[in-house]
Amino acid sequence: MAQAKQSLRHLESAETGWSTLLDETLHDTAGKQIAGGERLLLHFIALRKLPLPFQSQVTAADLQNQIEGLIKPSSADNVESLTRNMEIAERTGEYALVLFAFHQARVDQLKELRDSARSVPPGEYDLFAKYSMRAAALTNSVNAAAEKAKNETEALLEKELNELKNGRDNEVAMVAHLQLQLARVQKGDSLTSSTEKEAPVPLATRQDYQRESDRIRTDLVAFITPGYAQPKSADQIVHQNTKQPVSYSALQRVGALENSEKGLAILLRIGGSKSATQRNDRPLGSFPRLNSIAELRKPSVRGRVKEAQRLLRDYGPILVEDGLLAP
Repeated sequence: MAQAKQSLRHLESAETGWSTLLDETLHDTAGKQIAGGERLLLHFIALRKLPLPFQSQVTAADLQNQIEGLIKPSSADNVESLTRNMEIAERTGEYALVLFAFHQARVDQLKELRDSARSVPPGEYDLFAKYSMRAAALTNSVNAAAEKAKNETEALLEKELNELKNGRDNEVAMVAHLQLQLARVQKGDSLTSSTEKEAPVPLATRQDYQRESDRIRTDLVAFITPGYAQPKSADQIVHQNTKQPVSYSALQRVGALENSEKGLAILLRIGGSKSATQRNDRPLGSFPRLNSIAELRKPSVRGRVKEAQRLLRDYGPILVEDGLLAP
């Protein structure tokens, strides 16, 4: 116990010596001389930022509190308590010796640094001001480098994710195309040849489709509801014997999905016509009723037709795959 206390006194003396010499150096002429030399300044910064040999910031006061907190055994029978206190005292003394050597070494190095700076002209600022400015500059430099590295890493990750996403979307498109071909075979139609127009790649993913599923089921009621009417041309609807949703390939063939005024007019005629001659047997849902093509000039009508066209164009192959549109 006595040896531990002696070690603590040495440690306290070394801590005081470091703090006193450091404070003097930050404000006296020797410190201005250190601030005037780049190599000396960097040496001082490294010396001041030198980490303690332990992870926690242990001081002499902390170790003193541990020693004073030891409970003296009240009788010779309390051997366990005595043994524990001796172990704590021994460990505390070892910490104190290591910390004493650490602080004393810093004091010695700072003294050598002050001696080395005697031949250097004093800088414009004292060491405290120069240290603060240099530390701030170093912090900004480190932060800038970290931000640059962060941005470059994020850009690289985004590029890799986009490449993965595009590869996945192409696979989804291929599956949708093959299923469309299978549906044609099952109906007795011929497969598309290499000279025929291939089925379009879906412009959105399955995740996008699931996210917009409620909108799709609301805005495309006039197309996904099973019925007998099917588009034959841009201005003609025919009736078939089988009740099914509107044919996606028919919408493409008659130009209803073209991103143009003509495409909007054709889609409005197919989905919104309720005349006696057309006999469109599907409900409209939110799709506008066709009274006149001129109604496309109305923002509300035009907006609903464009949105339906977007959904059909983006999700057509997936809708076919899920049976919500006929092939």
